[in-house]
Amino acid sequence: MLNNPARPFYRSCQSIEFPAFGSEFTDWIIKRFLVVGVSCDRAAVDLLRKLVQDTPNYVQMVCFHLVAEGKTQIGIPEVNATLTTVVHQNAYAYQTLLNSLSLTQQRALRLAAIEGKQVFSKELLTKYEISSSPALASAIKALKVKSILDEEGTGKGTVIFDDPLFAIWLRDAFSY
Repeated sequence: MLNNPARPFYRSCQSIEFPAFGSEFTDWIIKRFLVVGVSCDRAAVDLLRKLVQDTPNYVQMVCFHLVAEGKTQIGIPEVNATLTTVVHQNAYAYQTLLNSLSLTQQRALRLAAIEGKQVFSKELLTKYEISSSPALASAIKALKVKSILDEEGTGKGTVIFDDPLFAIWLRDAFSY
């Protein structure tokens, strides 16, 4: 919104580059759980952080649901189940977004969510019924303009989702 010339708040403030969260974030989460009498495995928090690409509001949202569900011991199975619940709460919005896209863009999203890397390989283009590398490149470009996908900081042929929960929903809904 702030870095796109077509958006109303373009360059309305100075951009700040935030450093990536480190292990201190995991420590902080575990301590916050302990405050409310919940024991949490470090591996579960690390997995959650990885799955939601360290998006703070998603980490907080899943942790809130874990506590609200009355969990007293949290491990990987509890994180996975609660994350699935949170993702499904957004299913209508994700389905609506998906339905607004062209067929090639939908296929490109499924490919990106499920495969993640080397999305331009001939085998994957065939598997996801995408006619050619240029067609995929065009779809990815359109999805970047719509702020759904990004290639920033990744290698060629690797894309990331602006909303990691959308990627999880796509994987759950369209796994082959």
